[in-house]
Order: sequence, then structure tokens, then C-alpha cells
Amino acid sequence: ILSSSPGPDGNSVRSIKNLPKKALTYLTKVFNTCLTNQYFPSIWKESKIISIHKPGKDATMPQNYRPISLLSNVGKLLERIILRRLCDELQDHGNLNANQFGFRKNHSTVQQLLRTVEFILEARNLRQSSGAIFLDIAKAFDKVWHEGLLFKMIQMNFSASLIHLIKDYLNNRHFYTEINKQKSSTRSITAGVP
Repeated sequence: ILSSSPGPDGNSVRSIKNLPKKALTYLTKVFNTCLTNQYFPSIWKESKIISIHKPGKDATMPQNYRPISLLSNVGKLLERIILRRLCDELQDHGNLNANQFGFRKNHSTVQQLLRTVEFILEARNLRQSSGAIFLDIAKAFDKVWHEGLLFKMIQMNFSASLIHLIKDYLNNRHFYTEINKQKSSTRSITAGVP
């Protein structure tokens, strides 16, 4: 868990790490039940949005703040388990493109850059032209179409149980903003991934 901040449920990483063995056993049973029933608890679907001031920028200008979404740290543990299952199924079905380096274990941007340089140098040695197109979709994670994602999972032959779990994970998510301990009204999240 990267974030040390407690999410909307108030559970910090430290408190989870210090749970007694009996509580961890219970939490494991809860996670297993969630996976078996393809259910992601509503309490872990709420996001608390806070604003972080960008260093060296004028604090009176709204654009000089970066929104940060704080999620339940307990929910993040279940997310990691789900991610592992997603990755396993991708690997099992051969759906991972060899050229996909982003968000993959043991695949870094440096490695991808080296592959690009090698490609260019190889073409140059053969006196051939080479080209590259780089694409960056602004706010890509914020714009993910839920139904389209689920459709793609069906096309890629993910298990029905994992598709149902992801559907439940994405449905009925909410967020609120908090500034100076003042909480806004809650709003629905209808696109994007946490």
C-alpha cells in the first residue's frame, strides 16, 4: 500500500499492519467471501478527494492544486488480490501484448525506451527509415467507459466470475471532496477507474 493516508473509512496502513492475527484471519475470510460472491463492499467504494498544493505555485489559484483520491486502505488490499487474478487470467489466455510495458511487473519505461532506440539504430544500420508515434490520452483513467471495459473483458475470455466482480467493483461508486475538514455532498462516479 503506497499511501499512508487513511481513506474515508479512517483505516490507516499502520492500523492494518498492526492488526492481531485473529483479525487478519477474519479479514482473509471476508476477502474470500467477497471473491466467491463476486462482491465489492460499498463502504470501500467511496473516495475522499482532497487537494494538494503544487509546491512553488500561487496558493490562491485553484489550478495550482492537484486532486488526490483517497480510497479505503482495506479496500485497496482486496483490489490487489483482484489485480493479481486479472493479471493471471491475462497471462493464462495469452492476452498480454509483448509490447505492453505500462503497469506490468518487471517491465519499465527505460526498457521500452531502449527497445525503441534499438529499433531506430537497426533501421539506420540497414539504411531504412524508422518512425515512432507516441500517444498520451489525457486523463485516460478518469474516462474509462465501464460498459466498454466489461465488453472488452468478455471478448478477451475473462472468467464470468471475474467479470461480475469487476462489474460490482465499478458500480455504485461515490466520491466527496473535503477542504479544511468541510465535506461536500456525495456524487456518483459513472466513468473512470479508481
